[in-house]
Formats: sequence, C-alpha cells, structure tokens
Amino acid sequence: MPCINTVSKKLIPSITDNLKSILMLELKGCRFITITCDSWSSLGKNSYLGVTCHFIDKNMTLVDRNLDLKFMSEMKTAEYLFNTLNEIFSEWSINNKIFALVTDSGANIFSAVNKFDDNVLKIPCAGHRLNLVVNDLLNARDIKVKKIKNGLKRYQ
Repeated sequence: MPCINTVSKKLIPSITDNLKSILMLELKGCRFITITCDSWSSLGKNSYLGVTCHFIDKNMTLVDRNLDLKFMSEMKTAEYLFNTLNEIFSEWSINNKIFALVTDSGANIFSAVNKFDDNVLKIPCAGHRLNLVVNDLLNARDIKVKKIKNGLKRYQ
C-alpha cells in the first residue's frame, strides 16, 4: 500500500493530469459550451466558486463536466468574479466557445457575466428563482399566521 506522501504527491496529480487531458480533448471537439456557476460558503466561512460546463458530444449526448471549484481569496466583487471566470475559461481554452452563462440572480455574479461578450447568452437560473419565490411565499404565510395568532390572543 502506498504511503500518504506517494498518494498526495504522485498518484493524485497523475490521475488529475490524465483526467484533465481527456476533458481537454472532449472540449476541443465542441463548438458550443454552456456554463453554470455558483458561489457558496463553507461552514468555516470560506467562499468557493463552482464552474460546470455542459455540451453535446459527438454521440449527441448531453455531457456535464466540473471545470473548477475555486477558492475565492478576495471579496466576491463583479470584477473579481469576471477575472476568475476568465482565468478558468482560458485554462480550458473555451473562451470563444461559450454559448451561454447560467447564474443565480446575485448582483455581483450578474454584473460579472454581463461583462462577457454580447453574443454570450446570460440566463438567470430558474431553480434559484423558484427557490426565492417559494421562500418569499413561506415567509409571507408565516407573517400572516403570526398576525392571526396575535389577533386571536385579544379574545382569549
């Protein structure tokens, strides 16, 4: 059994390089790529940006691949997010293949993706929007229930 040093210094980098080469070949054959990205924070308050690409391969199959999970060392400003996304796209050589960018409706990420070429579609995530609507409805319902309960207390 290999020691932890061998695993972390040799095996994992070797596997990572092989998988990256395979994905680079897949992406090379694509004409159009859609990107989804979302930021999130760990329990320790560390921020990350996840970037996934979606494309149709030569067999007409929809393929989803994680491109990066980037630790964000700075404030999540639109400029920082734009630069980070550009770095990721350059690393994978897909800058000129991006057809659409799908993000949540946060002001910072929305501003960041709007800095990309006008030919790139910018699409707000329907799942995120639906989640916001449901949360608003539940909060509104809770407020009404509290008002009704408070009103009934007067008659007890």
